[in-house]
Formats: sequence, C-alpha cells, structure tokens
Amino acid sequence: MNFKKFLSHVYPFIGLLILSILLGCCSLVLTAIPCDLYRVKILLTDGWVLIMNIGPIFLLMTILYFAFNRVWASFLVTGVLVFVVAEVNRFKIYFRDDPFVAKDLVLINEAKNMVGQYELFLDTVTVLSAIFIIVATIASIFMFKGRKFDWKVRCVGAVGVLLLLLVSVNVFYFKDTKIYAKTWHEEFGSNWKAANQTMSHGVIYSFIRSIPDAIPSPPEGYNKEEVEKILDGYQDADIPEEKKVHIISVMLEAYNDFSQFEGLEFVEDPYKNFHELQEDSYHGQLFTNIFAAGTIDTERAFLTGYSDTDIDAKITPSYVWYLKEQGYYTEAMHPCYGWFYDRINVNTNLGFDHFDYQENRYAYYDPTTLEGALYHNLLSDLDFFTYVTAGYRYALEDGKKYFNFSVTYQNHGPYDTTPITDKEYLMKKDEYTEEEYNIINNYLHGIAGTDLALKKLRDFADAQEEPLVLILFGDHNPWLGDENSVYNMLGIDIDLGTVEGAQNYYQTPYVFYANEAAKAALGKDFIGEGETISPMFLMSEYFRYVGLEGSAYMNYIQDIRDEYSVFNVAYVKKGDEYILNENTEILKELELVQYYMKNHKKME
Repeated sequence: MNFKKFLSHVYPFIGLLILSILLGCCSLVLTAIPCDLYRVKILLTDGWVLIMNIGPIFLLMTILYFAFNRVWASFLVTGVLVFVVAEVNRFKIYFRDDPFVAKDLVLINEAKNMVGQYELFLDTVTVLSAIFIIVATIASIFMFKGRKFDWKVRCVGAVGVLLLLLVSVNVFYFKDTKIYAKTWHEEFGSNWKAANQTMSHGVIYSFIRSIPDAIPSPPEGYNKEEVEKILDGYQDADIPEEKKVHIISVMLEAYNDFSQFEGLEFVEDPYKNFHELQEDSYHGQLFTNIFAAGTIDTERAFLTGYSDTDIDAKITPSYVWYLKEQGYYTEAMHPCYGWFYDRINVNTNLGFDHFDYQENRYAYYDPTTLEGALYHNLLSDLDFFTYVTAGYRYALEDGKKYFNFSVTYQNHGPYDTTPITDKEYLMKKDEYTEEEYNIINNYLHGIAGTDLALKKLRDFADAQEEPLVLILFGDHNPWLGDENSVYNMLGIDIDLGTVEGAQNYYQTPYVFYANEAAKAALGKDFIGEGETISPMFLMSEYFRYVGLEGSAYMNYIQDIRDEYSVFNVAYVKKGDEYILNENTEILKELELVQYYMKNHKKME
C-alpha cells in the first residue's frame, strides 16, 4: 500500500480525533456553571478531565463513522447527542441545582412537562455551541472525505471499537476511583454536592459514571440467607385496637420556615398558624437528602423507611402495607399528574387502596366552590385539603380506620420575578435586588396560602370525635433563583462544607398534631420538640413517640435509629454529633437489608 492510499484511509480518523477534541472541549465549556473563564480554564487544562470526556466521544464517533462511512454524519449525530446531554445538565443545575444523570432518562415524560414551568434560556455559550456544531458539520463535509471502506471492514471496525468502548467504560468509568478522585477541583465548591461533582469532572464523564446507578444490582457482600437471619430477630407487632387512630399525613411542597433565619424581618407573618400548630404539637426537623427538587426521595423514605428510595413499579414492602394489614383504609392524594414519578403505578404497589390525582379526580373540580385561587392551574392547598378531609369522612362511613398520605403542589417552583401580590411579607432592604426580592416574597405569598389551609386542617381535626393524628412535613427547601441567588441575597449560609450550611440547605420541619380523642387514646400530650431525623425515620418516630411497635422492618430500623438519627449524602448524625458520611458496618448492613426488602422479601 503506497503512502497516498494509506493516508486516504487514515485521514478520516485524524478528522474524527480533531472533531472529538473540539466537541469534548465544547461540552466542558457547557459544563461550567456559571460559564466563566476561571472555571473553564480549570477543566480545559486538566489532562485527565480532557481524556475522560473526549475519549468516549471519539470512540462513539468512530463507531458511527464505520456505520455511515461519512465523517460529517458521525460528527453531527454525536454532536447533537453531546449538546443535548450538556444542555439538559445545564438546565437542571441552573433551575433545580441537580445534575443530569442516567436515571433521569426513565423520567423523560416528567422532564418534558416540567420544562414548560421554567423560562428556557439561550445564552451566548449555548448559541455559540450550536453554531460550532453546525459549522463543524459543514466543514467536515469538504475537509474529511477520505476513502470509503467496504461493508466487511466497516462491520469489523464497528464491532471492534464498540467492544473497546464497552471495556473502557467498565474499567475506567464504572470501576475506577483513582482517576475520579484526581479530577476533583475544590474551586467548584463542596464535593458533597452532586452538581459540583458533575461540573468538576465534566458532564460526559459524570453522565457515564451515573449509568450503573440506573441499573439495580445487589450491593457488595449481599447474601439473601444472611440478611434473613438478621431480620428473623424482629417480628411484626399488631397495633392494639384501642391505639388505632386515624392518620392524615401531608407532605408540603417546598415548605420551610424562613422565619428561623437571622436577619430576616417580616412585615406580615406567613407562618402564623404554622407556629401556633408547632407550639401545640410534637415537632422537629427533617434532615432530607434533597434540595429544590427530588420530592419523591422524601416521600418514599417516609412511606417505606428506606434510605435508598429507588423503587420500581412492583409490589414493595412498606408501612402502607403494614397499616393496611392492620385494618386501615389507605389512600394517597396529589392534585397533580398521576404519571409524575410513576406514582400511578408505584403507589398501588406500595399498598394504597386508592390514589386520587389530577386526571382521575382533581381536573373535575367545581369552580364555583373554590376557596382559593388556582396555583399553576392546579388546586391550592386550601381547596385540596377539602378532598383530604372528605376521604376521611368516607372511610369513617365504612367503619374503617383511615390512613391518608397527601402530597401538595402549592409552592412548587419556580417563582415569578415580578410581583404577584401587593402584600409585603418580607421587609425589603436596600441591598435586595428587585427580581430576587420578588422571588422570595412571591414564595412567601404561597406559604401564607398554605398557612390558611393548615388552620383549616387543624380545625377539622379538632372538631372530630374520632381520634385523629396529623403528620405534616416539608419535602425539601425551595428553589430560589439561579444558582441559589436569593439565599445568598438573604445571607443564608448553605455551604455544604459546614454542618450549619448543610442544615440550612437540607432541613425542613415536621409536626405530629393530635386532637383530644387521639391524645386520650394514645396517652400522650403531643407537646415538645423531637430530634432531627432523616425522612426514613419519620414514621417510626411517630410509632416510637406514641409507644407502639410496628412492622418487623420498622422495629429493625428503630435499633439503627438508636445509633444514627440522620443519614444524609454529606453527613450522618451519630448521637449528638454530625460527622461526614462514613461507611460503617451498620450502614453496610442497612444497605443489604434494604436491598432484600425491595427485591427478595415475600409479601404475605
């Protein structure tokens, strides 16, 4: 083979390498948020970051080249794919402080519907990246023509490079930890924050590493028989008939009490009824795992007692099943779409007798009966709670104890940057910007509406002759401006490198409130301040407080709870001390037990 012929074969691959380097660098520019020269320089001057983000792009482009026999076609397909991944990641981090991971692909319908609630942005970096892909595609048509391969060579080449890609991904992305550690840059902030990790390592590298998390697999050391031996020491305990009370639990969307933060002054208190409820209840703080998004994590931790809340649409042991076995009628409600987080399927498999959602009930409201204004065209808390109390009445007519789990929608972000109310809840200070002040004041306007709804729910409970307990809690803190700008404006420390910052970032309130009949039945006054706990311990905290044993699994995690009260992605609370998350034997055991419960536990 003469040199000219050899060059005609090699030339396209040189083009692929050049184009993949440029595309990889483009993805890193899109990864940095905000996209300033300082952060971009960190990524573009780290050799390992470049290799780990460019390598898979080059291999994918090469596979497509063998498939299409055209450099421009392989670049265009790869370029569009990389651009979409990087842009979705930017969008999620901008508005939800949450990176794009492989697991998100199963929630694509939710993503499409959520996009409409946020203002899409076309900044300079996005536009220039799109222009680069278009120009590079056109240029490659003329620059990298090369010699065409016959189908045999293309098949062998495509298969060979695909195998190389799969082996490389398995060895250097899924299993490796050393390179990943090398490519962490402290300049991106706390390494306990997923968004910072993605930015530091690059979006392509990070996305590929997230793929195993989307595919359930047994944890290291898992042995079904050994786990069963652990659980054999615990038994389901029945609730005595005289201790069975009605339970209405409500997870409040993006709910936190901002009056707790120093330096904030209120003209009108949007938490008036909530504070009165706290004073007359057993209450504390939840240390969640999420911020501004990821509602389902807190929700399913409460319903199951699992710290790992990845739950498929299959029958899964839960506290709902336990209460159902104890004779309760179990009902879930959410005035939004049933397909969101696949609740329409998962809720049934968690043990709920019935699930009401937008499509099967709340879309058919009578507008003449509304007490409050719609929130994003969905029921406000004031009107939604009417359905919650109606569910209780129906169960009462059937002579059953009632367990309700409701998820509200009011106060879901984003919040307008222009005023939606004439009321001033937060006192405006000179250093507050107009748009950021409007965001927090509009949020508090929604909270004030929830406050009226909480009074309505409390008054309803107090009026009942039957024993009724309310369990209320927030799912996560609200989104407040791009890159948490409103938190910064208000001087609220959310630095995950400190315990106080992590508490401000992750904590939300919880409340156990009982009417007089429930206090008498359970022999508790429901007054006092409880410990800060993880959402997985919230239901067991209620059982512990009222002196009841529960399901075998609940009794198991009560022993865990005696040692650890908080399991967070960054911190755990052992006794009275917060320490960085540690992989101790008891936590490894919990991981094994939870895997067994979700995958191998037989339902009676």
